[in-house]
Amino acid sequence: MKIAAYTNSMDGSGARRVFFEFVKRLTEAGHHVDLYHLSGTPIQKFPFAEYVKEIYSYPMAQFRDLSFKPYIASLAADLFRKVFYLNQLKRISQEMCKDINSRGYDLVFSDVCNLLRAPYQLRFVKIPSVFYLHHPKREAYEPLHLIVSNFSCEGQPPLIRLYKKLSAALYQADNILVGHISKTNAQAASLVLTNSYYTREYIYKVYGVFAKVIYPGIDISRFHPLNLPRKNYVMSVGGIEETKGFKDIVLGLSLIPSDKRPSLVIVAGRRQPRIYSELVSLAKEKDVKLSVFENITDEELIRLYNEALAVVFMPLMEPLGLVPLESMACGTPVIGVKEGGVRESIIDGQTGILIDRDAQALADAVIRLMESPELHERFSQNGITYVREQWNWDKAFVRFDACIEKLSEKKKNLYSLLSTASEVSSFNTGC
Repeated sequence: MKIAAYTNSMDGSGARRVFFEFVKRLTEAGHHVDLYHLSGTPIQKFPFAEYVKEIYSYPMAQFRDLSFKPYIASLAADLFRKVFYLNQLKRISQEMCKDINSRGYDLVFSDVCNLLRAPYQLRFVKIPSVFYLHHPKREAYEPLHLIVSNFSCEGQPPLIRLYKKLSAALYQADNILVGHISKTNAQAASLVLTNSYYTREYIYKVYGVFAKVIYPGIDISRFHPLNLPRKNYVMSVGGIEETKGFKDIVLGLSLIPSDKRPSLVIVAGRRQPRIYSELVSLAKEKDVKLSVFENITDEELIRLYNEALAVVFMPLMEPLGLVPLESMACGTPVIGVKEGGVRESIIDGQTGILIDRDAQALADAVIRLMESPELHERFSQNGITYVREQWNWDKAFVRFDACIEKLSEKKKNLYSLLSTASEVSSFNTGC
């Protein structure tokens, strides 16, 4: 098949990694793949040029939020700017789709849009489209005080409460606008794929779309045991932002006796300054040694996984999360929160430990792994086997390829039906 692949996700993100792995394997399977992207979206972290025939870039900068005081003015300015930006994005997307529609493609494979989640391209292409959606625009649908804690009005004077409520209203208006556009775009896709059954249910509730679950894979040729000595730290991975649960990890570690307490290593691709500052302050207050590494190479990430005592993964309602799988592939046990898609990647008591969002439960789980080398080794070996057998990319691609082949077959059958109908019509009219 001739396939147009579109991406506007963050370079180096988990979403971009999944998109690249599918594009790579589509090419290796003999499909012709061309890549489409916006010029403001870098495509440097993964070697797309080695696998696609052509790369088409369209001029469009990424939208960047303003950040100035007073915050309410910054939010108002962002909302005003975003309306104009979205109109421009829609126009550029229409131009791109006009080109896609004219170049004889059989299929469009779309990554997520960093701003919208579901891109405009799904609405404007005239050929079958497959969209891999990791999660909807969460800020548009989830409790605001859990996503952004600085909107909390609890214990604030009346004027501050009013200011925060107005700020929250602007923030919500922004996300509701984006969420509505994203929903309309997602509903236009021929087929929506997603990463977990938790996310499938979420997509149905907010978009009214039935998605098919295609679990992603892990590159087991890269993420594997290095047989390095373990060090006394636990590790977590993710952007330093409200929903990643790093404060919960600090609070849990602080309950471990100081003479045994492991340090915390966080590998972050990005960070929100306020959340980072609060995290550093909390770690100092609780006497938890904290180290943060940003934008490191895969080789450095794999080494850190291999040297960690355990990986702790506590994000808020994570759709799936590749972190536990990468950790298990390296032979490092995982302690994960019993929420969202994390429950689908960790087998409690076999490849790791699932816990409630509770500081003492986290402390107890870490101590169990520290005090029982046999348990640690059992989780380690089980995790390696589990990921290699159930979460490898070859297995993921077989499921993915079956979906697009089925969609292509439906297209052929439809064209055949239309052609037959046309012939019957011509016969009946004597043309």
